[in-house]
Amino acid sequence: MPWLDAVLLDHGLEPRTLDPRRAPRCEDPSRWLADTHLEEGTAGQLLSSLERIVVESARHFPNNIFWDFGYLAESLLRQAIAARDPIELIQGYELLYTRIMRIYGGSSSVGFQYLHDFLYGFDWSKWVRNDPDTRRQVGPFDRAYLSYVEGRGHELLRLIAEDDAKYPRLRDGRYRNPFAFARDPEAESLVMTTLAARGLVPVAAWERTAVPAWWRPAQRLREELVVELGLAT
Repeated sequence: MPWLDAVLLDHGLEPRTLDPRRAPRCEDPSRWLADTHLEEGTAGQLLSSLERIVVESARHFPNNIFWDFGYLAESLLRQAIAARDPIELIQGYELLYTRIMRIYGGSSSVGFQYLHDFLYGFDWSKWVRNDPDTRRQVGPFDRAYLSYVEGRGHELLRLIAEDDAKYPRLRDGRYRNPFAFARDPEAESLVMTTLAARGLVPVAAWERTAVPAWWRPAQRLREELVVELGLAT
């Protein structure tokens, strides 16, 4: 979305997309919201909250590479339209998202480098596949899933504080990498762009009308690609 790209540029970040077609970004806000019949105050709150969501993402994940917010924006719009008090929902969503960024970002003890696993649905698809009968209707940016992500984040913070064997405290200023493959910027870019080109990203976050694919074993497919590319550690 062009106006969200501008927010990234203001923070010195390149608004790169995983869209294999490199198609033009989503239309401007007025055109996007033209047929939604949102009240002016609700539309204004939606746009300002989306901008702050991008700001918080950039603040806590400054080394993230790909920034596609089209599907997230559309998801928040749908939730607002269905809400009894849309402004309250949007404001609450923004606060929840901000807390999640603070928990998982590079300056926290969790210390993840990239937003990709969240933004492109890898974590969400794994969560749904663990209990598809009750979770398959929950979208990757629905409040119900984000509430789970926040709760899980607090569990991780507790384990890390105890220097857990699986989730130890980070040392030497490193980012946390729980995977058995390299995630330096060059490797991460290659893996993510290849997955997108092959249609294997769980959430095509650059598409407002994407159909999230929870049923696809995204983690396994990524691991297989990593081996194919010679990036396993």
